[in-house]
Amino acid sequence: MSVLVYAVMMATLVLGPFFLSKALSLDTKMVGLVMTVGPLAAAIMGVPAGTVADRIGAKLAMVIGLALFTIGAFVMSWVSLDGGVAIYIVAILFISVGLAFFQTPNNTAVMADARPEQRGLVSGLLALARNLGLITGASLMGALFAHAVGGDTATATPDMVTDGMRFAFRVASAMAAAAFLFSLTTLRARPRHA
Repeated sequence: MSVLVYAVMMATLVLGPFFLSKALSLDTKMVGLVMTVGPLAAAIMGVPAGTVADRIGAKLAMVIGLALFTIGAFVMSWVSLDGGVAIYIVAILFISVGLAFFQTPNNTAVMADARPEQRGLVSGLLALARNLGLITGASLMGALFAHAVGGDTATATPDMVTDGMRFAFRVASAMAAAAFLFSLTTLRARPRHA
């Protein structure tokens, strides 16, 4: 699931500037400003997400994170020229807050289950999952986007760019929904406390 989450996040970052500049005609300064919303939200929510995970448990916090993440990907699949930056910001907020609620407890849960002599290896595997997600996200979502705009992104019209974003994020929201549904099965496996 980590790879998927990072893949969608990277797609948001890679396709987002293209959509914001090419479809919405924002200048570089405004693109940069809008693009800071997601990382800022994820940074701000990291500590609260950890606190919530400590209170309700890592598995439930991860499920909540995936739910928020899925909602964000779905909202991103509805970007439009009429909706402008507002839909993008709402979507990126859900995606980023979902990332914080998923990543923090996920890392905690994975590291807690690791034996002391394996923590270095497990930490390396977490980094590998993150990097694989970033690489595959840029590649896969970029390919879906390029396919939807007819292969030539340089000459794509604002409408074509918008259609490409919608298509890529429809696929992303379907994958996120599948990860969310799978995560629900982990809740059933929780041990009951007497």
